[in-house]
Amino acid sequence: MTTLWRKLTEQSAISTGNFAKLFGGMEISPLPQTAVKLIELVGQEDCDVREAATLISADLGISAKIMRTVNSAGMGLAVKVADVRGAVAMLGLAQIQFLTIAFAAADALPRKGGNFDGAAFWQTSLQRAVFAEALAAKIAPGHEGEAFTGGLLQDMAQPILLTQWQSHYAPVLERARDSDRSLISVEDDELSWNHAQAGAWLARSWGFPDVLVCCIGLHHSSLDELEGVGLDHSPVGAVAAIRSSVCVCSTTCSRSRSSPCGGCWWPCRSGTSERASPPCWPSTSPRSTS
Repeated sequence: MTTLWRKLTEQSAISTGNFAKLFGGMEISPLPQTAVKLIELVGQEDCDVREAATLISADLGISAKIMRTVNSAGMGLAVKVADVRGAVAMLGLAQIQFLTIAFAAADALPRKGGNFDGAAFWQTSLQRAVFAEALAAKIAPGHEGEAFTGGLLQDMAQPILLTQWQSHYAPVLERARDSDRSLISVEDDELSWNHAQAGAWLARSWGFPDVLVCCIGLHHSSLDELEGVGLDHSPVGAVAAIRSSVCVCSTTCSRSRSSPCGGCWWPCRSGTSERASPPCWPSTSPRSTS
């Protein structure tokens, strides 16, 4: 009877999109305290930059990743920074905050389970993040960090759904992969909710800044939809544009660049390989209102 009741409760949570119940019974690691405390600190009007740098530096794992990222060739810094305080001074606390959230969330989310390939998933996510960051430099200068983190975490609900609720969610993804319909469309029809909504709920529950919640929750929106709410030339627009214009393939995939499956990290039957290529950027200037 207990097993039957648990199954009925699970099905109820799935069919109604009750994310509190859906995720409540799952073993989800909490967001590392470094990120939680940093979000709280940056949200204060009198935020102490030195205190924030000290907080990040105390987490050896996250601070090491930040230093590698800041000093990487992609950042193009003329002089390498020696510590987190230098990184904050060079890029600004807001950008370092978003990097910290990205690394912390990646550490908290599942890496493997069932048919889920965590390494391929994060490789694909990283490529999308880099593309989103590059586009944000064109359409939302100064907000590249938000776009990078939003691009990296846009599918953050899927590792959880595929490892904790595989029997319910994997068949939905399989049907989307084997059809000409988008994953979002199949999810909405069969679950009455989608992974973007689930990810936004999880991001909100972890206390993410609003811009990241929007990047995650709206990443499948069209640019016309985002223009209607004034978000087309923003980090949210950059993340959505990348998702709609390129299928970033880092693993085997039988889909074209406009893959409706939305996830080349999911095993495909063909075993063919398709390499990532830069997307065709949409116009970087505001559309005419005439």
